[in-house]
Amino acid sequence: GPLDVFRVKALSFRAQCAFLYWIIKLRFGKRIPPFYYLSPIDEVLDEENAHDYLSRTIHPEVATYIADAFTSIMQFHRAKEISVGALHSLVQMMVRPENPFRIRYTPGGIATIAKGLASKLSIQFKTPVLSIQSRDGKVSVATQEGTQEFDAVVCATTANVAQSIIQDQTQAQRDLFSVVKYAPTMTVAYRLPQELFPARIHISYVPYA
Repeated sequence: GPLDVFRVKALSFRAQCAFLYWIIKLRFGKRIPPFYYLSPIDEVLDEENAHDYLSRTIHPEVATYIADAFTSIMQFHRAKEISVGALHSLVQMMVRPENPFRIRYTPGGIATIAKGLASKLSIQFKTPVLSIQSRDGKVSVATQEGTQEFDAVVCATTANVAQSIIQDQTQAQRDLFSVVKYAPTMTVAYRLPQELFPARIHISYVPYA
């Protein structure tokens, strides 16, 4: 409940009140586009990073102990690397009743989703993509085995690779590729006895360090 913010011992009383104010503002304020489709978001919400905005308008402790902790655990980067609009959209998903936020798990792990999609698709392994070109409403993908044409292509790779294979880039694409950067991430795995975890714990996050 909303009064649980006063149990967050990392925050001073003044910061707890500021945190509650921020949550209420997101709960009853203007609806922000969902996190999964942020294109329509007000441009002013993309002009500043979330950490600096919250430090300036809410409270520095909320920026450090709430926003920074949240983004580093959920997305493995700091609050300085997420826009105000994106963070507000994520938090609004949790506090507005029409968009309840629930962490769910898939039996068999996250690979189950990929396997389910792959079972309905034609998958080609060890087939480097040489170029992607959009023309006349179609997208051509060239490999060493030839060229295939599609209605649309999702290029799921890093910006530097995408930049090298996408032909006839628009100015907007060039602008995007020129500023993309990535938070450094290292994944470490440990084997732990199962009895150390309660029955309903399925995954544990370690925040950005």
